[in-house]
Order: sequence, then C-alpha cells, then structure tokens
Amino acid sequence: MRLSRPGLAVILCLGNEWICGVNAAPAPHVSSRQSAPDPDSCGLVASAVQDSSRRSTPTVPATLAFDCLQTVPNRKEPAKKLIQSFKAYSQWQSTLPFLKSPPQDYPFAAVDVLGTLDNISSTVDAGGYRSEYDFQLAILELVQSVHDGHYTFMPDIFSVFTFSNRLLADLVSVSRDGVEVPKLYHAAELLEASDSGTGEFPRAVTKINGEDAATVLERRSTLTSFYQDPDAQWNSDFPTYARQDTVNSLAQSLDYTGPSVTLTYDDGTEQTEESIAFVLVESFPSRIETGDDFYDFFLTPSSSGSSLSERAEPAELLEIRQSRVVPISGYPAPVVRDSDADLTSGYFLNGTGYDDVAVLVVSGFQPDESKNIDSIDYMVDFQQTIEGFLAECKQSNKKRLVIDLSANGGGIVAASNELFAQLFPSQQIWRADNIRLAESVRQIGETASSAMQTYVDPDGTFANVEMTSEMRNAVEVIATSGVVDVLMPGNLFAPNGTLLETEAAVLGPVTLLNDSFTAYQHDPQNETSRYYNMTGTGSRTNPPAAVFDPSDIVLLMDGTCGSACTLFSYQMLYQFNVKTLAVGGRPRTGAMQSIGGVEGSQLFPLRQIAAAANAAIVLNPDLNVTGSEIAEIAEGYALSRARSLSSPGGVNGKNAFARTNAEMPLQFLYQPANCRVFYTWDMLRQPAETWKRAVDATWTDPDRLCVEGSRVEVQRCWLPLWESGGSCAGLPTP
Repeated sequence: MRLSRPGLAVILCLGNEWICGVNAAPAPHVSSRQSAPDPDSCGLVASAVQDSSRRSTPTVPATLAFDCLQTVPNRKEPAKKLIQSFKAYSQWQSTLPFLKSPPQDYPFAAVDVLGTLDNISSTVDAGGYRSEYDFQLAILELVQSVHDGHYTFMPDIFSVFTFSNRLLADLVSVSRDGVEVPKLYHAAELLEASDSGTGEFPRAVTKINGEDAATVLERRSTLTSFYQDPDAQWNSDFPTYARQDTVNSLAQSLDYTGPSVTLTYDDGTEQTEESIAFVLVESFPSRIETGDDFYDFFLTPSSSGSSLSERAEPAELLEIRQSRVVPISGYPAPVVRDSDADLTSGYFLNGTGYDDVAVLVVSGFQPDESKNIDSIDYMVDFQQTIEGFLAECKQSNKKRLVIDLSANGGGIVAASNELFAQLFPSQQIWRADNIRLAESVRQIGETASSAMQTYVDPDGTFANVEMTSEMRNAVEVIATSGVVDVLMPGNLFAPNGTLLETEAAVLGPVTLLNDSFTAYQHDPQNETSRYYNMTGTGSRTNPPAAVFDPSDIVLLMDGTCGSACTLFSYQMLYQFNVKTLAVGGRPRTGAMQSIGGVEGSQLFPLRQIAAAANAAIVLNPDLNVTGSEIAEIAEGYALSRARSLSSPGGVNGKNAFARTNAEMPLQFLYQPANCRVFYTWDMLRQPAETWKRAVDATWTDPDRLCVEGSRVEVQRCWLPLWESGGSCAGLPTP
C-alpha cells in the first residue's frame, strides 16, 4: 500500500519479469504478416536511435521495431539448446500433470508444458519459425498459458523494445452504482465529468479496432496474465486505489500488438492513435544493420550488448501516464501503520452504521526490494503493527473487521502465518504441500541429505573430515538454500504432525495423476529465535485472546491475492468459514472467485535451482552426465538467455492442498466469494468508499448491494481427511 504515492503508473518495470514481464506476453496472431519485412529495418532503427541520442529514451514507429524483430534469424542450435535447458528447469514446476488434465471447472485449456516445449524444438528443427522473435514468442505464449505467477521466464529478445499506445493508457472499468455491469471509460474524462457536478457520465469505450472492447481486453488477458481466474485477470489490467501502478497490456507491452489503435465510443465518435516502440537498451549502435547483426549483439550470451545493459526508467513513459491518467486519491489517516514497508495499516470507519468497524489493509507480505528492508526487521515491524492495531481495536470496542487484501500478491509465508496467529491465537495453522519428484529433485535431495550427514555436525558446524574448498562451498550452498531445505529430513512434518525423519520419508513418493510427488509436508511453526518468534511460540507463548469473532470478519479481495496471501486466506476460509467479498471483475453478472492469483506455496527461483544442482554435482560428480536433467540445470544456458540476467524467472516449487482435498492442489479448485460488488468511480479512487460498500454488502443489505447472481452461501467442509484415524478412502496416504 502507498499512502502518499500519486496514482501514476510506472508502466515499464525493468528487471522484474515475474511482475512486469508476465503482463507483457504476446498475442500470437499479431506476429504473422503477409509481406516480408524490410531487411534494412534494424539499420533504420539504429539510425533513428543515433538521431535521437539526446533523448533519454529513443522511440521509433511500432511497425519499424516489429519489422526489425522479424528480420532476426532463428538459429537452430542455440534455439534447441534454449528449449532443452528451459525444459530441465520446467521439470520442477509442481503443477505439470494437473495442467495437462485439469478439472472440468478450470477456466482455461489444458496445457502439456513438456510436450509443447518438445513441439517448439521440433518446429525449430523443421525451420518453422520465420524469425527468432516468433520462436521466443512461442516460449512466452507457453509460459503465459500456465497462468501461474511463480512459473516465469522471458527470453532475451524482449529486452530491446517495448510497445506503447497512449490512447489506451488510462482506461478504467467503472459501474454507475456498484451493481450495474461496468463500462470502460477514460479516467481523465471521468474526472472532468465528476468535477463538473452534473452527475453525467462521459462517453464509454465500446470497441477497440472495430471489435467489442471488453472481448478484446478479455482475450488479451487470457493470453498475457499469470492470474488463474478470468475476473482476476480483468482487474489486473486496470488501476484502483490498491494498484495505482497499473496499465493494461494493450497500452504497454513487450510484444507487438499492432500498428495503431482505434477506439469507438457509445456516442458514435472514434479516435485513432499510432503505436510507438521505446528502445530499452543503453546501446543500439549504428553497426547493427541487419537481423543477423541484431542477433550477434543482443542475443549472444557473451556479447557486449547483453540484456543487463538496460536503460533506467524511461521518463517518456511516465510522461505518457501523466498526460492521460488521473491521480488516485490517497488512503485516509491510519490508526496504525508499518514503519517503512508501506504495506500494512489499520483504520477506523466513521458514520452511522460504521462506528464499530475497523479495517486492516495488508497489500503484501514482503517489502519491495528497492526499500532494502531486512526480512527480520520487516517481520518484527509487521508483528508489532498487527499487535498494535488489534490492541487499538479492543480499546475502541470495534466489533467488525474488514481485511483488505486487494493487490496482495504474497511474500513471506511467515508473515501470513503471523497475521493468522494474532487473529486466532488458539488455532493451530494447518498446511499440506508437496513437490513434483523430478529426477533432478530426487538427486539433489538425496545428495544434500547425505552431504549434511557427512560434512556437518549436529551443532551446524563443519565436521572434521577432509574436503576441498569447492566442496565446502557446495555444502554451504545446500545448507542455506530455500530450494534444498524443503527436501531435507529432520525439520519437516506430515500434515498429521509426524516428523519426517529420513530422506525416504520426505521423498515419498505419492502418486497423483500418474506422476510422482514427495510426501505431503509442512514447515515447523513453533521454531524460536532471539530475533523473531511467531505469536504463540517462544517469548510470545501466551498472546492476547482473539479480538474479533470469525462471523464478524470479511476478507475484501479483488481476485489478485496470490502465494502467501492465498495461504492466509484459506486458513481463514477453511478453519473459520470467514466471509469473503470480491470486488470488480469482468463486465458480467454472477459469482466471482475471491482468490485468483497463484495458489502454490513456494516460488523456486531458477538461479537457486541452478545453484543447488551445481552444488550437488560438486558433492557427487557421478551426477554430471552430459545431457542429463541435472547437468542442463547446472549449466544454466536458459538463464543466460533471459531478458533479466539478475532475475531470470522461477517455477512453482510446492503445491498447496486444502484440508478436504488431497488429490487436487488449491491452484485448480474453484472458490467463489460470498458476494461480489463492482467498482464505482468513487470506490476506485477512495478506499474508504470501498470499505463501506464491503460492510453494507456483507452485513447491512446484501440482497440489494451484491451483484446479481453473486451471492454464494459457502459452507466449507472441515472433514479431517488428513488426521490420524480420519476417512481417507480413495485418497493417497499422507
């Protein structure tokens, strides 16, 4: 959350592909063209860059940049090597068999990730790609089709240009009254109409390039969004008070979406604007005259023109947003807020019908890296912020609580656990996760377990045995790796609380959809530290009693809750049947899911997987077989071909399961909210208006305020399928 930040979207995020790159995935139909591109296109781009060298960010017509990309040749051997490398990393994606055979109510097509990678490689072999751009576009399309915020990889050709059209930059989705289906407007025109005091709405956008506007944007979201719910995808395309730095992926993208945009309005008028391309790289020298030159300079890992040499934030992109997008009103004065992270704050509502209501805003569970906040410092501050807020609520006799999780993409799982522990201190946190047992996963787990027994004493110091400095470094890698830690016995538990004492107990396997997984596991919740203890443990063994009754709590969600946010939410939903209210979504009536972000429980960064593989090979050289999965991972060729070398991507390493379903991960389960409302113009800009609507739609008058067909009386089953003695008929044994 940003209490004082102006509502100006930073519409290009360099070096953070799993927030920004995933929202810039391609539309596959656009890349095909009837005529061959001008072979001199890249030379023309180079000339334009030289001519505009005084500008901080050069621009060229979008068509010229696209023509340049289409002249870049698809070289077979490095292309096949890239696929082979990325496929090895993709073996760690925990959802592969479920993507291939999803449940009937899954809203997207089945995806055979490994099979599609093989098909891409075969197409390369057959010379089926006209350009390197088309080849890398196919990879990106596959990544986006998984709709998983943890499964991310953006190839290097997308480091050079970004495409923009300012006409689309300030679109918002607004309902007249929160119940009527929303329409698309320009925010600037809404503000002008609002300031006029007439109460009239401005013209609404009805078509984009001659096609129904909502259909175009929905289709684009399906192609580009990492969210696994269509309504969450829709919300992620538009700015609100909670996600002020948002622009739709037709207005700003790393793929080419067309030469221009024409908008048609409900008053019969039209408006057209040509699209442009920003040149992102620091250097686009004049010696780049052809597509081959482009490849040699930008796409060869050892070249001087790597994707590390990106420009700083292009000022012109901010100027586009400033010229089109209206600043969104800030949050009201908080009762309590965190010190530096700007993520957590508490408020009291005022007015008749709201005097007993408190609001807790948690817009993330991890501070932005740019703030340079130590994770322990954040956790201590988060704990104190929640504790202080609940104490204020009790002292002020607040009876009802709105927890606003809008735009909460997750973060540190311990923070989500801490929030739950303070809300319900008498309730134990329940978790069940597993990991896909790829060959390299098993090899790394077994090697790491053996090495820790051989080279590390029980007190955590190195054993008095002979080892090289390289081996010592490898042991240090596995001892501190978050990827390896979840494969090690002695500190993991089965869902029923049994300690997993051996590597065999950890690795299982458990069979699901004819694929192998580790045993179900969860991390210990009662570890103590001199720096931080979760509420209910160590120095915080006797916390204050719960302030709010579960029936007096509602989770306010825009569908984009992901990762650690989902873990917290499901604890609230399944253990206490807490109410949920969804806001926004596609312009249609009916129910909406409260959780539409990634529902896996742990991101495995590709660099951490590579480091673990290299360490395992050092400790067990027999694993280093040319072409093997672990050898491909250790070599890391895909990492050298990523748009961002510092953050090349990741996979969802751990599936999370509900207590009532041990066969299908949460990622694939449909969970509708109890009620849904649409954003009004005031709700979009003023969070207090949204909070009041949440109160009224939950407790005051849900029949009138919930969108038609959206009221769902969800009674979540609490069968103890995982408990000792529970009924596990038909379910795999934990």
